[in-house]
Amino acid sequence: MRRSLAYVDGLVVGYLLLSGLILVPEGERGGVYAWTLAAHLMASVGIVGLGRREPRSVLGRTVREMYPLLLLLVFYLEVDLLARILHPLPGYDSLVRSWDAWLFGGHPHDTLALWLDGRLWREVFHLLYVSYYLLLIGSYLGVWLTAPERLPRFAFVVTGMFMSFLAVFVAFPVAGPLTAPDVSIMTNGWFPQLVAWVYVPLQVNGIATGAFPSSHVGLSVGIACLLAPRRWTWRYLLWGLVGGIAVSTTYGRFHYAIDAVAGLVAGGLLYLLWTTLYTALRKREASTVRPAPAARSL
Repeated sequence: MRRSLAYVDGLVVGYLLLSGLILVPEGERGGVYAWTLAAHLMASVGIVGLGRREPRSVLGRTVREMYPLLLLLVFYLEVDLLARILHPLPGYDSLVRSWDAWLFGGHPHDTLALWLDGRLWREVFHLLYVSYYLLLIGSYLGVWLTAPERLPRFAFVVTGMFMSFLAVFVAFPVAGPLTAPDVSIMTNGWFPQLVAWVYVPLQVNGIATGAFPSSHVGLSVGIACLLAPRRWTWRYLLWGLVGGIAVSTTYGRFHYAIDAVAGLVAGGLLYLLWTTLYTALRKREASTVRPAPAARSL
């Protein structure tokens, strides 16, 4: 597993170092930027160290194979920090809202919840929104437990796609509808309250980016392509879930509708990009491995 995760290691360390360069000017002033920069450097050293030696304990192997998933969640939390260094607030919400109005003739995030009003609809769509996290974590764990030979490709593609979205968020910050003063998050219902419990603390700190394109939708597309269940019933259910996640991001006003559409397109394109790159790397690796010399007969 150590050799097979080397490509993931390279992706993660590369992201840590490149994003660390953004932090350097601010890090010299101390505070949260300095701590984040130090964390990047320590994580890079740790990942390189993990890649050079095969963990012998069960705990060590588990950390080795699960760390990409854990770091993805951490990376998402710091993307606002990076975007605020490069861009003055507000970001490009007004531009994306104009695209949204041009494409749909209005703003579906303002009207969808009114069309589908009622407790049942709120519960269903917020459950679908939460299901993205279950899909991301559950699919990674499922591949790790049941098909470990597929984990290197799965981890590489998911990590590459996720980091691609983060790069866009930093370069093109869009906060989304919930940052508007006249828009509030839904709290009436069990699942809406669950989502609000996670989302409201982020609003208090001031969300600056992460809306366009929707990484929820894009990564769901990539995971569906990676899993590719053989049975058509499971395929319909999986892609139905992807569609439900896309609608839920707009229903709950977490994203503009155009964010979800862009996420669908970006998800497909990034899946092709990272799977093609992984295949090319594996072919290159195979071509450089010399066959063992044949034993001479006596």
